[in-house]
Amino acid sequence: MAGELVLITGATGHPGFRVLRYVLEQRYNVRATIRSEAKSNPALVELNTNTNLSFAVVPDITAPDAYLEAIKDVSYVIHIASPLPNAAESGDFEATLIQPAVQGTLSMLEAAQKSGTVKRIVITSSCLSIIDWEALIGGPFDRTLNPEDRIVTPTGPYALNMHAYWASKVTALNKSEESIKAQTLRFDNDVKVAEKFPEAVRKGILPNDGNSPTFVLRCDGRKAEEMFGFRLRSLEEQVVEVVGQYLEIVGGG
Repeated sequence: MAGELVLITGATGHPGFRVLRYVLEQRYNVRATIRSEAKSNPALVELNTNTNLSFAVVPDITAPDAYLEAIKDVSYVIHIASPLPNAAESGDFEATLIQPAVQGTLSMLEAAQKSGTVKRIVITSSCLSIIDWEALIGGPFDRTLNPEDRIVTPTGPYALNMHAYWASKVTALNKSEESIKAQTLRFDNDVKVAEKFPEAVRKGILPNDGNSPTFVLRCDGRKAEEMFGFRLRSLEEQVVEVVGQYLEIVGGG
């Protein structure tokens, strides 16, 4: 209900910021978590002129009771925050990618359970969490995935940061579902470019001389579409929208 308080994590990221804008547009009060005042996204600072938006500093999402203060008086939670791989990163992926993804999610579930006010929590995941690593790197895969698919929690070691990132998604999903099944919840558990931008290419604003190999993995999104009441964007639509946003930023739209 409009006017109730929504806690959003990961609001500084690309999907999180869009979620934040949408929730504010629906006239909810929003509390967005940030790691520190100094690291808050400039776009969030600008949005802070909105009287319906406030911030809660959560410096370490893996810490015990990390979200207990942030979740006070909250009715709904949208948990988007999760570490992204860094191209220059190597070494202890368990500490930098996997545990933050897992413990951050479990900590949020625990805080929601203790809060006494949270009615529902939405945790974002990824198709990565139900796809075998071998398929992601181009191995044979000849079936269509569905929302009920799960894979065994990986154990490593991980030679690549993207391998560890995939493992973080799988592990976070599996561990959060285990946690939910192991307790009686106080809140709901409801499963309730050239031909598109020719002028920009002609002017050199949008380079069109690169290439990226692709392969097809089929995921059945019908259940998600029915649940949320919208049609999932196709790959082409997603690319066109992202490129359009890029051109708008650089002044070539």
